[in-house]
Amino acid sequence: MKRLLGSYLRELRGKESRVQFARRLDLSYTFVREMELGNRLPSDEVLLDIGSRLGADPRKLVLFAHCDRSPSLLRVLQEHGVADLLPEDVVEPAQ
Repeated sequence: MKRLLGSYLRELRGKESRVQFARRLDLSYTFVREMELGNRLPSDEVLLDIGSRLGADPRKLVLFAHCDRSPSLLRVLQEHGVADLLPEDVVEPAQ
């Protein structure tokens, strides 16, 4: 399963070190690392706080985390053509 949230967080972090990124988010290095690796999924409240601190799209953070939690959600979004916020490499072409 592709880890959407982790990929998005790495994209948002860019070349910034994980330590600096964690400090900017006011989260522990370990928690940030685990989120990027897909081993931990934060609460919606934490996701919204991350979005606010980074000026990132909170819809993507919440959607990606929930799709990581539930592969069925990802499949339903794809099947019903409402996956417009998902990265193109995740969205399967309509059949």
